[in-house]
Amino acid sequence: MDINQIAQMAGVSRATVSRYLNDGYVSQEKRAAIRRVIERTGYVPSRQAK
Repeated sequence: MDINQIAQMAGVSRATVSRYLNDGYVSQEKRAAIRRVIERTGYVPSRQAK
């Protein structure tokens, strides 16, 4: 599971997922979609990717 798959499942861009993971601005609607996918999949960002 990677950021590209999270983005696809949430229906957002890779950049939006990146902003979400780095506490940048993401609309509440998109934030909720990303959060649901992360909770459902158990996704944990790679430390190396940061």
